[in-house]
Amino acid sequence: MRIILVLSFLASAALVFADELPAMRPGMWEFTRKAPMDPVNNPGQLNTFSNKECIKDMKAEFEKQKAMLSKMCKSSETRKSGNTYTTTSTCDTPQGKYTSKNITTVNGDSAYESRIEGGGTMAGKPVKWTEYLVAKRIGNCP
Repeated sequence: MRIILVLSFLASAALVFADELPAMRPGMWEFTRKAPMDPVNNPGQLNTFSNKECIKDMKAEFEKQKAMLSKMCKSSETRKSGNTYTTTSTCDTPQGKYTSKNITTVNGDSAYESRIEGGGTMAGKPVKWTEYLVAKRIGNCP
């Protein structure tokens, strides 16, 4: 189950922004994600995960993630409307297959928010979940 959560977290950034990433400021970024720990048995129970990371080049980070994801996932062309980006990804993992729709809104050069709606099968069982990611620049790197 953890692999789907990790993949959707990476996909939320990499696949949405890969080709049309607006310039994001380097610095210390905080990422807060609310996602189900167990999308098979309890998809509505969201857990919060947060981490801080010094990002020198956000586009380069997304490109690395995109390269890693491209081994298991295929994504549609990103659609842009104003400051909102939408893409759909289909992933084939050892645990199962799933599709996710990612809607990301960019708030200037220092923040973005994503809503990821996913569904498919895991260990032969149907799964469906929604997760949220808030990313914001919180200062300079030490």
